[in-house]
Amino acid sequence: MATYLRGRRFAVRVGSNLSSERAIAAGVVQGSKVGPKLFNIYVNDILSPRNCQTRLCLFADDTAVMSTGASNNITDELNSYLDLLGKWVISWKIKVNTEKCQAVYFSRRRNIPDSLKLYRRAIPWRDSTKYLGVILDKRLTFKQHITNTRQKSMQQNLFYTHSLAENPNSL
Repeated sequence: MATYLRGRRFAVRVGSNLSSERAIAAGVVQGSKVGPKLFNIYVNDILSPRNCQTRLCLFADDTAVMSTGASNNITDELNSYLDLLGKWVISWKIKVNTEKCQAVYFSRRRNIPDSLKLYRRAIPWRDSTKYLGVILDKRLTFKQHITNTRQKSMQQNLFYTHSLAENPNSL
């Protein structure tokens, strides 16, 4: 197990250029069977939200923080939790890609609540987000997800039909 976690090195290739090797200070091998289990052990003490309207949803390294309630209270509660979560993430040296952070206000109302912040950086409001492969739009109609899934299915079907046309004996 020690060799799995320590003494690993990496290099980066861009075109025909190869960088010098560097030590990997943290993390586990991506795609490994034990990686998700080690990650779950590592984040086992992650802070739970204090109020019952806010939930932390984790699946591997995909994280969502969700809250329900009156819009004027939601942002205060979420910002309070995001502040605590940010401190926990820093203390455990977990790197969060703030470029991927986004917020969606699921409501029929048109007004957007106050800004949410992680590491004192505003999290942009979006009309939809993708979580665990499902596109969630702000009205929860799933139209965008259905359209996207249908297009992928059509492309697969075209590829399959095209493959059969080239090689009809493949069945």
